[in-house]
This record gives sequence, structure tokens and C-alpha cells, in this order.
Amino acid sequence: VYPYEARVKGLEGIVDLLLVVNESGDVINTKVIKSSNHKILDDASIDYSKRLRFEPSSLEGKSIPVYIKWRLDYKLDGIDVENGKINILVFSKTAGYEHESTGAGQTALRKIAEENNFQINLSEDSSVFDGDLSVYNVIIFLNTFGDILNEKEEEAFKKFIQHKGGFVGIHSAAITEQDWEWYGELIGTYTDNTEIIEKGNVRIIEKNHPSTKYLPFAWEITDEWNNFLNELPDDIKVLAVVEKLSLIHI
Repeated sequence: VYPYEARVKGLEGIVDLLLVVNESGDVINTKVIKSSNHKILDDASIDYSKRLRFEPSSLEGKSIPVYIKWRLDYKLDGIDVENGKINILVFSKTAGYEHESTGAGQTALRKIAEENNFQINLSEDSSVFDGDLSVYNVIIFLNTFGDILNEKEEEAFKKFIQHKGGFVGIHSAAITEQDWEWYGELIGTYTDNTEIIEKGNVRIIEKNHPSTKYLPFAWEITDEWNNFLNELPDDIKVLAVVEKLSLIHI
């Protein structure tokens, strides 16, 4: 919930919110009743409040809407942003199949980190999730596969995301934790485990995103392609689509 940009700038403050909670315990409206005097902190608080859920209140056995005062206190105590340096965890554990390209992916991510003055930690040991994940800004699942986290580690990862941590899933990250409903919602949908390598045509449909703005509108590449198992949710922003694959029927 503490925005990275605010931490880098050394911004602190207290935000008091008035929440309107409906009969089901969901927050349906939020008002800032005491500002931190920093818009970024106020906005982050409002965004955070939308994900809160409370035990429904009742009166004489009937559920009722209520107002709740909620305070967020942003302090930099114990937070080390090291002059704004971004810290990344690259996680590559598998429970079964291992991609030959994982080593190349790790090398590429090390190079990107070096060129951009990022800190990077590469691990295939899920016990890393038992540590303090708040030191990371982003967690990358690089070619992960299968059931790779126990319940405690799943809860730690979920908490990291809920506290505004970033996530990148690469390739078989979409064939990971397929029995974990929350993770499936995080990535949008799972893919099958098809191992077809062929030339494909990628059409970029969103050029304003940092990951696509340097790519041509039509991009021909040979790669391993997978099918999504379900339709993508409406709130997923699609950046590119694949066309003209001879061996995969989408």
C-alpha cells in the first residue's frame, strides 16, 4: 500500500478515511477526512480501501450498512529504498518440467538489472518466500511450473501483491499453481502445456506500454506457443495478439 515513488521521495503522512460498507461487508465508497497533504498517499489509501472486506454488521439479526473510520500511517522507519534502487526477485522453481531457456532468461534479466542499476536476486528455493518480501519491488516468475509454493508461502506471496508489490509472469508461469484460484485470477487465465515451436506473427495493439513501444506493429518471431485455457477476463489489458499459427487452433 506504500507507493514506491512516495518512499523514494521520502514522503510520510497519515490518511484518515471514512468508509461506507454495505450489508455484505464490501467497501462501496471512500472519503478522505484527513489528508496526508500528499496526493500520492491519499490516492494509494483510497485504492487500498477498495480491496478491504469486513465482517458484515447486523442489527436485530439483519445485515446493515455501516460507516467505518480507517487510518493509514505511512512511515519510512525500517524501509531502505537505497536511493531509489529497484529490487527484484527472480523465482524459477519448477515441480517437474524445466525449460532449457531459463538460464538464458536469468542472464538477460541480470543484464537488464545491471544496465538500469536494479538490485536482483535469483532463486529456485521457495523458502525465499519465508523471508521479508517487502524488500522487493517486483517478483518475477521465470519459467516456473507446477505446484511450487506451500500454503504459508502462498499467503506470503498473496500479501506481497496486496501491498502493491509488482509481478511479472514469464511463459510457463501460466502453467503454475493451477489448483490455486487466487493465483489464477492474478494472471488472468492458465495455458495448456503444448510444446510447439514455430514461426508466428505477433500484432501489437497497444504501443504506449513500456514493454511494447519499441516493437514493430507486426513482429515475426519463432517461439514456443501455448493456448489459453479460458477467455481472458474483461479487466485484462491485452498488448499483443498472435496470428497465423499453423499448428495451434485458438
